[in-house]
Amino acid sequence: RQRTNGGAVTIEIDPVEGGFPAMARERSYEIRRHAAWPARKVTANAAPLERVAPQTGPGWWYDPEERCVVVRTPSLPVAQPLAITIDSGVEGAGAEAMRDGLRGQLALIDDIASALGQHTPPEIQAAGAIRAEIDRDPIRGAARAEALRTGWRSLVAAIGASAADEAARDEAQARLLGLSCTIEVCRCAPEDATLEVTADVAFAPRFPADGALDVDLSLETNAGWEIESGDRRQEEKLRVGEHRRMRARVRHVGGDDQPLHVGVVQAIIRVRERDTEITIEESRSFCPSINGWWILGPFDCPFAEQMGTEFIDPSASIDVRAPVRAEGAPSRRWRRVVRELRAGDESDGELRIDLHELFGASTEDAIEDAVAYAYCELQSDRRQEVELALGSDDSVVGWLNGREVHSLHANRAYRSREDRVIVTLEEGRNTLLLKIGNATLGWFFGAHIDDLSGRPALGVRVTLPE
Repeated sequence: RQRTNGGAVTIEIDPVEGGFPAMARERSYEIRRHAAWPARKVTANAAPLERVAPQTGPGWWYDPEERCVVVRTPSLPVAQPLAITIDSGVEGAGAEAMRDGLRGQLALIDDIASALGQHTPPEIQAAGAIRAEIDRDPIRGAARAEALRTGWRSLVAAIGASAADEAARDEAQARLLGLSCTIEVCRCAPEDATLEVTADVAFAPRFPADGALDVDLSLETNAGWEIESGDRRQEEKLRVGEHRRMRARVRHVGGDDQPLHVGVVQAIIRVRERDTEITIEESRSFCPSINGWWILGPFDCPFAEQMGTEFIDPSASIDVRAPVRAEGAPSRRWRRVVRELRAGDESDGELRIDLHELFGASTEDAIEDAVAYAYCELQSDRRQEVELALGSDDSVVGWLNGREVHSLHANRAYRSREDRVIVTLEEGRNTLLLKIGNATLGWFFGAHIDDLSGRPALGVRVTLPE
């Protein structure tokens, strides 16, 4: 049982009833009171217990990270009742502030201060200083915690007036308000050839709150895709604990003769909080890989010789309409392979090409000791460094604009983006040629063009020459 009297809490444990042979006549107890202020006095059956170092005892200690008072009693007769009283001196609103999640609130304040760095406003610094008061002066700490609990929204305005850049201010204010946004992109019905986008906005602050926020929601997408139907913009009242959901469908408009562009859908949330306006942007990419290739092969070649043997000139201009006649090999033609939107496809999955399947080989009659080539062109909106991320089963060589930029001779299973190399794209047209070698069993490859932060490079468009 537990009973409260002002700032003191008493936990009562009844004596043991009955018994059994060899039952212990005495035992010690450990009691943990969470979401608690440090004690100024702890007693066991009215006998004072001393404050001791953590994990020792008998006595009590305070765990500042867990906000927990831990009591360890001496060995006591089990046939007698036990009453443990923990007196912090903190009662009423101060005690309620701790129970309302002060630990998580101060962790959030610390995270915001870390993100804002030297531009952290004094009000946020003062709120974070409550932690130092908790053990030093619980009564004063409780008063400051209650002031934070009731006046936390003033910190939103303080962040807005800080010298941090706009994006950092908006993110910090959104976190303090408990605003979040998630985006999902999934496949629609097969006959639609569209993707369904769902954006979900939630208002769930860590601090007690009431009322509502004025929220303006909008959806945008990048070039090569368009929002065909559904919600493009909403103006809503968003109350604590509520969600607002927007749904729309996006369609590829890059042309049926060209591969799917990497897509990005962006949710823009503008919030008015008293005299402050906050903008939150959340994005989700889809169809992220190089989504179309010209493929040439297969060419028989022992695995040990694949790195030094070429069946086309990697530095020469490639004409995908012309058959390739390599010495000692039958004539081959380039095959066009592009990703198509199919029901059930993962929107954030990559185009991974199974070369056995493409060349009509069965599992029982797999193509071994062979190479194939893959070719596409990259249209870049500027001269820029990007990351060419490759996965292959087995070996791979890459040439950008006729110059070798990557080579790996390995008998390995496929892993997406296993090889990463920084390359420089020129403004306008760039050529990318890969050679994928196989020893035995599986024969796959896939590739991505990412920016240097690891996201799809939106200023790069993949095209296939006719």
